[in-house]
Amino acid sequence: MKTVLTGAILLALACPAAAWAQGKGGDFGKDGKSGFRLDWYGSVEKAISRESDDGDRKRRAFLKEPEPSEKKYIFVYVRATADERDPGEFQTQDVLSASRDRWCFVRMEFDRDNARLKSWGVRGAPAIIGCDMKGNDFVKSATLSSDQVKRVLLGTPEEIQRHEQKLRADSAKAMDLLRTDEARAVRTLVEIVVKGKQGYKEVTEAQVKLNELAETFFRRGEVAESLGPDAGVEYYDELAKAYRGTPPGARAEIRAARLDHERGGTKTSVQRLQAVVKLDPGVFKAEIDEAQKALDEIAKAGK
Repeated sequence: MKTVLTGAILLALACPAAAWAQGKGGDFGKDGKSGFRLDWYGSVEKAISRESDDGDRKRRAFLKEPEPSEKKYIFVYVRATADERDPGEFQTQDVLSASRDRWCFVRMEFDRDNARLKSWGVRGAPAIIGCDMKGNDFVKSATLSSDQVKRVLLGTPEEIQRHEQKLRADSAKAMDLLRTDEARAVRTLVEIVVKGKQGYKEVTEAQVKLNELAETFFRRGEVAESLGPDAGVEYYDELAKAYRGTPPGARAEIRAARLDHERGGTKTSVQRLQAVVKLDPGVFKAEIDEAQKALDEIAKAGK
């Protein structure tokens, strides 16, 4: 017995991958399965910052593997209840290879109040989402199956590439239009900001340019306001329509709401402001704060 145990120990020391297969990892058999368990990140934020990666580092050190490729994508698995065992869909060679290469895997519980899940349009569990390293969603499925996991893994890089190509083309188009047709340039910039994903330089540049252009229009709005609330509301309605879905558009709604209140349209004013308050705080924080301040003023005036 002693001889057998000694031989097993020597074999494990000589072949760390074989020893690892008895624990968290190991080579896949013909059925594509093994004892490997993914090292999940606890949140998208941790995946973005690459925190809590202890398990992955320990496995690489044990197997003497090289450092993985730069992470480019995030796979999110939303589950209904805590489960110590990973579903079989995450025990395939495709998933293992992805986790050791360009993908971070995040496992999270479904929470209907989670702001990120709301922004992704996830209304239940299970759900799987393919994201870029900025946390923008690109491919989603409300079904957990091997086929859907594969679709997310294959489809997300393609969708991100298409998105980046369109952003570059639209940005170049907007810059050209600014020299010849400002109205069309504004429409193109608004489309970039509304449909573009957060964190891309083209979206940031479009927002900066829109803010610059909007300042001129807001100064003109002061002239309209001087003619009376009706003229001011009409002007800001048009501005809000042109910039809809962007911070300048929300600011125009707030200006129109204040003028509505001034001319006695308190109900309409409150409706406008409440719509602004419900916008995404990650994009419209300043405008939400301003709208809430206006609502508080209206409530105080009504007492």
